[in-house]
Amino acid sequence: MVQMPTGTGKTHVLASIVADFPGKVLIVAHRVELVEQIRETVGRKLITQNSKLKISSIQTVSRRIDAFDFHPDLVVIDEAHHALAKTYRILWEK
Repeated sequence: MVQMPTGTGKTHVLASIVADFPGKVLIVAHRVELVEQIRETVGRKLITQNSKLKISSIQTVSRRIDAFDFHPDLVVIDEAHHALAKTYRILWEK
């Protein structure tokens, strides 16, 4: 868990973790603005292949869970206090 004040670089820390992680990573956020911010920052920091990294909103993941064929080794939740919400529980159960 990483906890830092707003604007101090949590997304940059995330990009660094993803860059060093050897397996597949799913990054999930609860708002489109956060997904876009993560995509922009991680994309700037990393040259990734789609097969290694997925960044999505939890709404999209939970809506498409039956067709979701990406099997991550690491799931990163932006704003972790949301992780027990119903939409996230759909992901955990899958």
